[in-house]
Amino acid sequence: MIRKLFIISLNLYVELLDSRICNQVMKKLILVFPLCFLAVFTFAQLHWKDISDTRMPRKILPDGDKIWFCGRGGLTCINKLTEDTVYYNHANSAIPFTRIIDMCLDHSGRLWIVSDSRGIACLEGENWSWYHTGNTPLPNDNAVSVAVDSQNNIWFGFEHFLVKYDGASWQSISLEPMSTILFLPYDIAIDANDRVLIHAEGLWAYDGTNFIQYSGSNSPMLSNYISTIKVLPDGRVWIAHSLFGITVTDFTDWEVYDTLVPGKRLNYVSSFDETSAGHYWLSTTAGDLYYYDGMNWSLQEVQSPVDTLYQVKYLAVDESDQLYISATESARFDGTDWHLLDIEETGFKGYNVNDILHQEDGSTWIATSYSGIQKFFNNEWSAFTMDDVSNLNSNCVTADLTGKVIAGLDHAVSSYEDGSWHRKNLPPDPYFHSEITAMITDPQNTLWAAEYPGLVSMNASDTVFYSAYHGNFPSMTVECLDIDNEGHLLAGSPAAFNIWNGSSWTSYTSNNSPLPSAHINDMAVCEDVIWLATGEGLVRFQNNNWEIYTPDNSPLPDARIQAVDKDSNGVLWIISGFDNLVRFDEQTWEVMDYEHSGILNGLMLDMKVDLANNVWIGGTDCGISIYNENGVILGEEEFQQKTSSEKDWFTVYPNPCTASFRIKSQFPLNGDRYHLTISDMCGRVLADYPLTIQDQLFQMDGPIEAKGIYLVSVLNRQGKIIESRILISR
Repeated sequence: MIRKLFIISLNLYVELLDSRICNQVMKKLILVFPLCFLAVFTFAQLHWKDISDTRMPRKILPDGDKIWFCGRGGLTCINKLTEDTVYYNHANSAIPFTRIIDMCLDHSGRLWIVSDSRGIACLEGENWSWYHTGNTPLPNDNAVSVAVDSQNNIWFGFEHFLVKYDGASWQSISLEPMSTILFLPYDIAIDANDRVLIHAEGLWAYDGTNFIQYSGSNSPMLSNYISTIKVLPDGRVWIAHSLFGITVTDFTDWEVYDTLVPGKRLNYVSSFDETSAGHYWLSTTAGDLYYYDGMNWSLQEVQSPVDTLYQVKYLAVDESDQLYISATESARFDGTDWHLLDIEETGFKGYNVNDILHQEDGSTWIATSYSGIQKFFNNEWSAFTMDDVSNLNSNCVTADLTGKVIAGLDHAVSSYEDGSWHRKNLPPDPYFHSEITAMITDPQNTLWAAEYPGLVSMNASDTVFYSAYHGNFPSMTVECLDIDNEGHLLAGSPAAFNIWNGSSWTSYTSNNSPLPSAHINDMAVCEDVIWLATGEGLVRFQNNNWEIYTPDNSPLPDARIQAVDKDSNGVLWIISGFDNLVRFDEQTWEVMDYEHSGILNGLMLDMKVDLANNVWIGGTDCGISIYNENGVILGEEEFQQKTSSEKDWFTVYPNPCTASFRIKSQFPLNGDRYHLTISDMCGRVLADYPLTIQDQLFQMDGPIEAKGIYLVSVLNRQGKIIESRILISR
């Protein structure tokens, strides 16, 4: 039945794809045919790919012949018999969210997962169910913990609430008696009396009617500061305290430990579990691993191929007493040997994507917080975490006109040359000493950097600081930078749109223009049109004419526009709100909301379209989502292979140029008809020339009059094979 529904849904989707009404039809299908959801949703996701960091899961859950791992990068399942690994994320499956905070198995074998922004999901067999405030009487969608009691009631910790699901109805219990503002019960557990345990200013127990508090004042508990709790198979509650020590109790007897082995203080306990023989494993964040053999505690050392345990998040013992550990290197211990666990789906590392740069050679560079600079090329990831001075935790990344990649750091830039990064500190200034948050290179190859309280321009010989303090820039904070088609610098600030013509600034605010009084988050330039992403709408600016799109006069789902970019066909792509992708070709709109797309859950704040028209989307605590309406094309595709293998066959010089330029190529002109096109940055072809010899002169005439950046492409009978940019500076 499911297979037949999939074929029907697939055919219907294909027939409707070009009509741009697929989302509306899918919504109706989901309402009318709930059993079709898996098939329709999965097929739609062929246009999406999610890239997340699956390392260091938050929780490990043994399940017979399977072992489950969950975390911010999704859900991973390893078959312990075959070692086959399956990754679940919002783009490759019907799982309704990727960032998972907690999970548990109920007594029926159903897997429950929770998200801190998307509610609850349940996997029963091969089918997912999704419970959220739109279809269930939940108090909010911020679920952070889950546990099951002996009666198979499922208990969830929500922001401000404890929620019980008995299989038929939902009950929400307010946590106001615990008097903790913005309380998030990140750990709940069920004790031997089916009481729900929650840690907050001590330990609280809910018996179905009342909350009872256990603290240092009415119990021998070592401390009121608790990091995690767990009820082990022997029925006792193990309590890890935030700084040091543990408390173990059945609420009659209490045991407290600030050390387990002589001479070593027990600090920052992260997890614990019990074996079938009644022995215990315990870990600390720093990587200490303790084992209790029924008589004594001892420190255990890992062995090759596991080098070390560090930042241990969780451990679990399965039914065969094998130990699983989540750390910087997740591992399994079978009682004799150590084994590394390969739970990394891709080579991408990190969660916070600050900036995305696409290069003409087909490479993509990602600036991340805490994980350095990530490079994607030929379907492989490389991570750069250090330059020749310090860490490469960057807020932004750009390239100069020669293609050299530059990362913005703390009052410094780092350039990638000859396979390594080289830092250059900015000159001292009495006002500028903070992080660089945005960068762009102008037609003169001058690097502009946004750094509070203003802007910095840098070329080979000079550095200039622009700020209100220096009297040469109208804004203190700059959110984004771009270059218009005439080579002017554009700077978007929290309340102004600034244009630099080479000698002075023109500033547009809500006082002297129709610009909304909101942050300018991003910009995109298409010929003489400048698009501004603001907190109060999408702004179209052309020849001093303003047009503002909001949910009141357009299909935009949210007035908060986080990012905007254009593809090679001149189509505008927009992030509206935090998780809606909008397509706009200046005639029709198409909105892809979270539920009917493969976008990751998180704060999507940055978006860039690459040369294959893949839309890359990144943000805070989420990873990367990629969308292509014609199917995602990455390194394994012909486009990537050709641009990487033929890039050295094609040289444009001089660049920049004025009246003429030359093309030096090594294409074998042996019967294939090659020709060269010059296009504007929106992909509109302005000139088309035959390419007949390896070293050919081209004269800039006809429609190519304005200075700016243009695309030079070589094509054969099969289509475009290579592309480069040229700057016309006359």
